Amino acid sequence: MKQEVPDSNKRKAALDRAKKYLIDHLADETLTVDHVTGAHAISVRTLSRLSAETGVTPMGWLHTQRLGRAFSMLAEWRTTSVTEAAFSCGFSDLSNFSCAFKRAFGRSRNSVLAAKSG
Repeated sequence: MKQEVPDSNKRKAALDRAKKYLIDHLADETLTVDHVTGAHAISVRTLSRLSAETGVTPMGWLHTQRLGRAFSMLAEWRTTSVTEAAFSCGFSDLSNFSCAFKRAFGRSRNSVLAAKSG
């Protein structure tokens, strides 16, 4: 049975657990909200309410985390392959990754690598 999360400390703990789950499964391109709620025995609606308090959806938060991790991998030269960075961060479409990266950071993914080598 899925439970509701009543008080603010429990809500924060539940959201923190959901975020940890998202981070732990960051590379899984098939990850959905249903995976998160199923793993924590909460309803989709409850997770939506919890995340609404932060102003971002769970999948929106995950998207930001994925982009940040990819940026770090490229900027710190933990990989020299844009494709590897994208796929290891849960992106399955390089075109979408490229557009999202440019929108988030104002520069291309390749320019991050070039800045490090130049």
